[in-house]
Formats: sequence, structure tokens, C-alpha cells
Amino acid sequence: MKLSLQSVLEQSKLSPGRLYIQGEWVRGAGDRFQQLHPANNVVMNEFVEAGERDVNAAVSAAREAFDKGPGLECRRMTAREYCNH
Repeated sequence: MKLSLQSVLEQSKLSPGRLYIQGEWVRGAGDRFQQLHPANNVVMNEFVEAGERDVNAAVSAAREAFDKGPGLECRRMTAREYCNH
């Protein structure tokens, strides 16, 4: 099976020009920029910079996942308790 850039992008489920925040692809508020293939200057992907609101949403989502998500019980264990778990 031969891999192409297009097939890799399709398999990865990336959403060019969007940010992945709290399990969803959202439009970023910042500037967009393209990633070019270094050998032939073909556009490989498009990215967006996160604005202040995007960063705040991502940090809030990460904090909530850390505080309430799976693994909370393990994070409260000592190393010894975790090894015996």
C-alpha cells in the first residue's frame, strides 16, 4: 500500500484551518498559515493560530478533563498505591 499525503490527512481526520478544542473542530480566531512541502513547495496543510478566546477555551476544557475525567482516582494515589492497584 502506497501512502500519499492526501491519504494520510484523510486517515488522521485533521480539519485544516481549525483547532481541536473539547472534542470538536472549531474555527480559530487567529491568522491562517500554510505548511509547504520542503522539496516542492506544494501546500501540505493549513493551520490557524489560536486567539485569546481559543486559548482560554482550550485551557478550560483541559482543566475540566483533568479535574473530572478518567484517571482521577489514579492521580490521587501514591506511587505505592498505584503499583498495587
